[in-house]
Amino acid sequence: MGVATRGVKFKFAAGEKVLCYEPDPTKAKVLYESKVLDLVVSRDDRGRKVPEYLIHFFGWNSSWDRCVREEFILPYTEENRELQTRLANEAALSMKGKRKSKLPPLIKETLNKKLCSDSGNEKSENQDSSRSGSDSESSEEETEKDVTLSIPEILKLQLEDDWRAVTKKNKLVKLPCQPNVITILEAFVKHLAAKLLCASPPRNSKNGKQLMPDDVQNKLNLCKEAMDGIRVYFDFTLPHLLLYRQEKKQYYTDGTTCSPLVDSTR
Repeated sequence: MGVATRGVKFKFAAGEKVLCYEPDPTKAKVLYESKVLDLVVSRDDRGRKVPEYLIHFFGWNSSWDRCVREEFILPYTEENRELQTRLANEAALSMKGKRKSKLPPLIKETLNKKLCSDSGNEKSENQDSSRSGSDSESSEEETEKDVTLSIPEILKLQLEDDWRAVTKKNKLVKLPCQPNVITILEAFVKHLAAKLLCASPPRNSKNGKQLMPDDVQNKLNLCKEAMDGIRVYFDFTLPHLLLYRQEKKQYYTDGTTCSPLVDSTR
Protein backbone atom coordinates (compact mmCIF):
# COMPACT_ATOMS: atom_id res chain seq x y z
CA MET A 1 0.00 0.00 0.00
CA GLY A 2 1.39 3.37 -1.00
CA VAL A 3 2.16 6.23 1.37
CA ALA A 4 1.32 9.86 0.54
CA THR A 5 3.68 12.60 1.77
CA ARG A 6 3.30 16.27 0.82
CA GLY A 7 1.28 15.40 -2.26
CA VAL A 8 3.75 12.73 -3.44
CA LYS A 9 2.78 9.05 -3.36
CA PHE A 10 5.44 6.62 -2.15
CA LYS A 11 5.38 2.96 -3.13
CA PHE A 12 7.58 1.89 -0.20
CA ALA A 13 7.45 2.84 3.48
CA ALA A 14 10.17 3.90 5.92
CA GLY A 15 11.63 0.84 7.67
CA GLU A 16 10.64 -1.53 4.85
CA LYS A 17 13.10 -4.20 3.71
CA VAL A 18 13.68 -3.97 -0.05
CA LEU A 19 16.11 -4.83 -2.83
CA CYS A 20 17.95 -1.88 -4.36
CA TYR A 21 19.91 -1.70 -7.59
CA GLU A 22 23.46 -0.34 -7.55
CA PRO A 23 22.78 3.43 -7.92
CA ASP A 24 26.07 4.13 -9.72
CA PRO A 25 25.47 3.55 -13.48
CA THR A 26 29.22 3.04 -14.08
CA LYS A 27 29.29 -0.07 -11.87
CA ALA A 28 27.88 -3.59 -12.24
CA LYS A 29 24.09 -3.81 -12.24
CA VAL A 30 23.37 -5.85 -9.12
CA LEU A 31 20.75 -5.87 -6.37
CA TYR A 32 21.45 -5.43 -2.66
CA GLU A 33 19.38 -6.26 0.39
CA SER A 34 18.48 -2.86 1.78
CA LYS A 35 16.25 -0.91 4.12
CA VAL A 36 14.31 2.29 3.51
CA LEU A 37 15.53 4.78 6.13
CA ASP A 38 13.45 7.76 5.10
CA LEU A 39 11.11 9.15 2.45
CA VAL A 40 12.41 12.19 0.57
CA VAL A 41 10.45 14.56 -1.65
CA SER A 42 12.81 15.66 -4.42
CA ARG A 43 12.39 17.37 -7.78
CA ASP A 44 13.25 16.20 -11.27
CA ASP A 45 14.92 18.24 -14.03
CA ARG A 46 11.60 19.89 -14.86
CA GLY A 47 10.94 20.95 -11.27
CA ARG A 48 8.21 18.39 -10.58
CA LYS A 49 8.01 16.66 -7.19
CA VAL A 50 9.20 13.05 -7.29
CA PRO A 51 9.57 10.37 -4.60
CA GLU A 52 13.06 9.36 -3.47
CA TYR A 53 14.24 7.05 -0.71
CA LEU A 54 17.20 7.21 1.64
CA ILE A 55 18.52 3.64 1.45
CA HIS A 56 20.78 1.72 3.83
CA PHE A 57 22.58 -1.31 2.36
CA PHE A 58 22.69 -4.22 4.82
CA GLY A 59 26.23 -5.15 5.85
CA TRP A 60 27.66 -1.70 5.08
CA ASN A 61 28.15 1.29 7.33
CA SER A 62 26.07 4.44 7.00
CA SER A 63 28.64 6.20 4.79
CA TRP A 64 27.26 4.06 1.93
CA ASP A 65 23.66 5.21 2.46
CA ARG A 66 22.23 6.65 -0.74
CA CYS A 67 19.18 8.61 -1.83
CA VAL A 68 17.70 6.85 -4.90
CA ARG A 69 14.71 7.15 -7.19
CA GLU A 70 11.82 4.72 -6.96
CA GLU A 71 12.81 2.85 -10.12
CA PHE A 72 15.96 1.59 -8.38
CA ILE A 73 13.97 -0.29 -5.74
CA LEU A 74 12.19 -3.66 -5.91
CA PRO A 75 9.96 -5.34 -3.32
CA TYR A 76 11.67 -8.01 -1.22
CA THR A 77 10.03 -11.07 -2.80
CA GLU A 78 11.23 -14.56 -3.66
CA GLU A 79 11.08 -13.77 -7.37
CA ASN A 80 13.24 -10.68 -6.95
CA ARG A 81 15.65 -12.63 -4.74
CA GLU A 82 16.18 -15.03 -7.65
CA LEU A 83 16.87 -12.01 -9.88
CA GLN A 84 19.40 -10.78 -7.29
CA THR A 85 21.23 -14.12 -7.38
CA ARG A 86 21.29 -14.18 -11.18
CA LEU A 87 22.67 -10.62 -11.44
CA ALA A 88 25.33 -11.38 -8.80
CA ASN A 89 26.48 -14.46 -10.73
CA GLU A 90 26.66 -12.47 -13.97
CA ALA A 91 28.65 -9.73 -12.23
CA ALA A 92 31.05 -12.29 -10.73
CA LEU A 93 31.75 -13.78 -14.14
CA SER A 94 32.37 -10.37 -15.71
CA MET A 95 34.66 -9.29 -12.84
CA LYS A 96 36.90 -12.37 -12.80
CA GLY A 97 40.55 -11.53 -13.24
CA LYS A 98 40.23 -7.96 -11.99
CA ARG A 99 42.10 -6.84 -8.89
CA LYS A 100 39.94 -6.78 -5.78
CA SER A 101 41.21 -3.35 -4.87
CA LYS A 102 39.68 -1.96 -8.07
CA LEU A 103 36.24 -3.51 -7.58
CA PRO A 104 33.37 -1.33 -6.35
CA PRO A 105 33.30 -1.77 -2.55
CA LEU A 106 29.56 -2.46 -2.44
CA ILE A 107 29.85 -5.62 -4.55
CA LYS A 108 33.11 -7.06 -3.17
CA GLU A 109 31.29 -9.30 -0.72
CA THR A 110 28.98 -10.77 -3.37
CA LEU A 111 31.84 -11.37 -5.77
CA ASN A 112 34.07 -12.86 -3.06
CA LYS A 113 31.39 -15.40 -2.21
CA LYS A 114 31.05 -16.35 -5.87
CA LEU A 115 34.79 -16.56 -6.47
CA CYS A 116 35.35 -18.60 -3.29
CA SER A 117 32.63 -21.00 -4.37
CA ASP A 118 34.17 -21.41 -7.82
CA SER A 119 37.67 -21.89 -6.43
CA GLY A 120 36.33 -24.53 -4.03
CA ASN A 121 34.84 -26.53 -6.89
CA GLU A 122 38.08 -26.40 -8.85
CA LYS A 123 40.42 -26.93 -5.89
CA SER A 124 41.07 -30.63 -6.56
CA GLU A 125 42.01 -29.93 -10.19
CA ASN A 126 43.89 -26.65 -9.85
CA GLN A 127 45.29 -26.65 -6.31
CA ASP A 128 48.79 -25.53 -7.32
CA SER A 129 47.63 -22.80 -9.69
CA SER A 130 45.06 -21.56 -7.17
CA ARG A 131 47.74 -21.28 -4.50
CA SER A 132 50.04 -19.31 -6.77
CA GLY A 133 47.17 -17.07 -7.87
CA SER A 134 46.24 -16.46 -4.24
CA ASP A 135 49.83 -15.58 -3.37
CA SER A 136 49.95 -13.14 -6.26
CA GLU A 137 46.68 -11.52 -5.19
CA SER A 138 47.90 -11.27 -1.60
CA SER A 139 51.07 -9.53 -2.70
CA GLU A 140 48.97 -7.01 -4.64
CA GLU A 141 46.78 -6.36 -1.62
CA GLU A 142 49.83 -5.88 0.59
CA THR A 143 50.97 -2.97 -1.54
CA GLU A 144 48.01 -0.90 -0.32
CA LYS A 145 48.91 1.20 2.70
CA ASP A 146 46.70 3.01 5.17
CA VAL A 147 47.40 6.71 5.61
CA THR A 148 47.45 8.06 9.16
CA LEU A 149 46.42 11.69 9.56
CA SER A 150 47.50 13.77 12.52
CA ILE A 151 44.51 15.87 13.63
CA PRO A 152 45.12 18.86 15.94
CA GLU A 153 43.48 18.56 19.34
CA ILE A 154 41.34 21.67 18.79
CA LEU A 155 39.95 20.14 15.57
CA LYS A 156 39.28 16.81 17.32
CA LEU A 157 37.19 18.62 19.93
CA GLN A 158 35.23 20.42 17.21
CA LEU A 159 34.56 17.16 15.35
CA GLU A 160 33.41 15.50 18.57
CA ASP A 161 31.06 18.41 19.28
CA ASP A 162 29.61 18.12 15.75
CA TRP A 163 29.19 14.35 16.11
CA ARG A 164 27.38 14.75 19.42
CA ALA A 165 25.12 17.53 18.15
CA VAL A 166 24.11 15.70 14.96
CA THR A 167 23.89 12.06 16.05
CA LYS A 168 22.75 12.45 19.66
CA LYS A 169 20.76 15.70 19.70
CA ASN A 170 19.51 15.57 16.06
CA LYS A 171 20.71 19.12 15.39
CA LEU A 172 21.57 20.16 11.84
CA VAL A 173 23.61 23.06 10.51
CA LYS A 174 21.45 25.85 9.10
CA LEU A 175 21.94 26.18 5.34
CA PRO A 176 23.46 28.08 3.65
CA CYS A 177 26.26 27.93 6.22
CA GLN A 178 28.75 30.73 6.85
CA PRO A 179 31.63 30.51 6.58
CA ASN A 180 31.32 27.80 3.94
CA VAL A 181 34.10 25.87 2.22
CA ILE A 182 34.45 28.37 -0.63
CA THR A 183 34.75 31.27 1.83
CA ILE A 184 37.52 29.45 3.71
CA LEU A 185 39.43 28.58 0.53
CA GLU A 186 39.13 32.14 -0.79
CA ALA A 187 40.40 33.47 2.54
CA PHE A 188 43.48 31.28 2.20
CA VAL A 189 44.17 32.60 -1.31
CA LYS A 190 43.84 36.20 -0.04
CA HIS A 191 46.15 35.44 2.88
CA LEU A 192 48.81 34.02 0.55
CA ALA A 193 48.45 36.98 -1.85
CA ALA A 194 49.00 39.47 0.99
CA LYS A 195 52.01 37.54 2.25
CA LEU A 196 53.64 37.31 -1.19
CA LEU A 197 53.01 40.98 -2.03
CA CYS A 198 54.56 42.10 1.25
CA ALA A 199 57.71 40.18 0.35
CA SER A 200 57.70 41.30 -3.32
CA PRO A 201 55.75 44.57 -3.73
CA PRO A 202 54.24 45.42 -7.14
CA ARG A 203 56.35 47.59 -9.43
CA ASN A 204 55.15 50.57 -11.45
CA SER A 205 54.97 50.27 -15.21
CA LYS A 206 55.66 53.03 -17.74
CA ASN A 207 51.99 53.95 -17.97
CA GLY A 208 51.71 54.21 -14.18
CA LYS A 209 49.95 50.91 -13.54
CA GLN A 210 51.24 48.56 -10.87
CA LEU A 211 52.48 45.20 -12.12
CA MET A 212 52.63 42.10 -9.98
CA PRO A 213 55.98 40.25 -10.15
CA ASP A 214 55.83 37.18 -12.39
CA ASP A 215 56.89 34.75 -9.66
CA VAL A 216 54.15 36.08 -7.34
CA GLN A 217 51.53 35.79 -10.08
CA ASN A 218 52.63 32.22 -10.87
CA LYS A 219 52.42 31.18 -7.22
CA LEU A 220 48.97 32.69 -6.86
CA ASN A 221 47.76 30.96 -10.02
CA LEU A 222 49.02 27.62 -8.69
CA CYS A 223 47.41 28.25 -5.31
CA LYS A 224 44.06 29.16 -6.86
CA GLU A 225 44.16 26.06 -9.06
CA ALA A 226 44.90 23.88 -6.01
CA MET A 227 42.05 25.46 -4.02
CA ASP A 228 39.67 24.91 -6.93
CA GLY A 229 40.73 21.24 -6.95
CA ILE A 230 40.02 20.94 -3.21
CA ARG A 231 36.62 22.55 -3.74
CA VAL A 232 35.69 20.09 -6.49
CA TYR A 233 36.95 17.13 -4.43
CA PHE A 234 34.99 18.32 -1.39
CA ASP A 235 31.81 18.74 -3.43
CA PHE A 236 32.23 15.22 -4.85
CA THR A 237 32.95 13.44 -1.54
CA LEU A 238 30.55 15.40 0.67
CA PRO A 239 27.40 13.26 0.21
CA HIS A 240 29.31 9.96 0.16
CA LEU A 241 31.88 10.25 2.94
CA LEU A 242 31.54 13.44 4.96
CA LEU A 243 27.90 13.52 6.09
CA TYR A 244 26.22 11.67 8.93
CA ARG A 245 23.08 9.73 8.10
CA GLN A 246 20.94 12.44 9.73
CA GLU A 247 22.49 15.07 7.43
CA LYS A 248 22.02 13.18 4.16
CA LYS A 249 18.29 13.83 3.93
CA GLN A 250 18.96 17.56 4.37
CA TYR A 251 21.63 17.42 1.66
CA TYR A 252 19.45 15.65 -0.92
CA THR A 253 16.36 17.70 -0.08
CA ASP A 254 17.89 21.18 -0.03
CA GLY A 255 20.45 20.45 -2.75
CA THR A 256 23.82 22.11 -3.16
CA THR A 257 25.43 24.49 -5.60
CA CYS A 258 29.02 24.41 -6.71
CA SER A 259 30.56 27.67 -7.94
CA PRO A 260 34.20 28.42 -8.80
CA LEU A 261 36.44 30.49 -6.61
CA VAL A 262 36.50 34.17 -7.43
CA ASP A 263 39.76 35.81 -8.37
CA SER A 264 40.65 37.25 -4.97
CA THR A 265 43.81 38.97 -6.26
CA ARG A 266 41.97 41.60 -8.28
